[in-house]
Amino acid sequence: MRRYPSAPHPFVLEPPRDEKQRYEPGEELAVHLWLVGSAGDYLPYFIYAFDEMGKRGLGRDRGKAVLTRVATGPDAVCLYTEETQSISGKSECWNAATIEARVEDLRGKPMRIHFETPMRVKSENRLSEHCAMPILAPALVRRLHTLAYFFCGAPWHKDIGPLLDAARTVTTREENVQWMDWTRYSARQDTTMQLGGFIGETLYGPVPEPLLSYFCWGEALHLGKGSAFGLGKYRIHAA
Repeated sequence: MRRYPSAPHPFVLEPPRDEKQRYEPGEELAVHLWLVGSAGDYLPYFIYAFDEMGKRGLGRDRGKAVLTRVATGPDAVCLYTEETQSISGKSECWNAATIEARVEDLRGKPMRIHFETPMRVKSENRLSEHCAMPILAPALVRRLHTLAYFFCGAPWHKDIGPLLDAARTVTTREENVQWMDWTRYSARQDTTMQLGGFIGETLYGPVPEPLLSYFCWGEALHLGKGSAFGLGKYRIHAA
């Protein structure tokens, strides 16, 4: 654990899927938030933080916003509204059953990954422009093990060798990715930051278990640097 002097962020904030950088008065801005393990108990504090963030202003010009609604799950069940100012119901959770259903859809089949936001993973101490499985798997396994240890009460997994060996058996059948530079404004530093990574699609041969379940979890928890703030988002499909 010496490699991790502090716990990772127990959340993933997914920005809107479009590339809009400017919103007119009255337009809606929707974001997705994933909370990991025990962090789910702090949902009221996250709601308060979003509400305060809107009041203080977003972006370089500090545009004001109002938190109007919080919903959960694919059916968008309402948990909170601006009018009630209170939380009702429980947020929907991904659990082992959720992942097993995803694994069942993918088991034994070629797997296509669509990288939706810049993927920042390192190979040989530099950001990689390629997405071979032996490059992706170590970063994903370390991320999920660390989150599980700090926020889900899981024991620390010391031996990840078998998972990495499994990754080396997965072939890359098609790779169609390109580098995308992404500029982020840091209000704390009052400067812009370049956080590029690769996006696109790659087709792999069948991914063995249990490595396959890690990639299913990663759909929600993302992969690589900047995951907590929306980078490293991907979707997987059976090919």
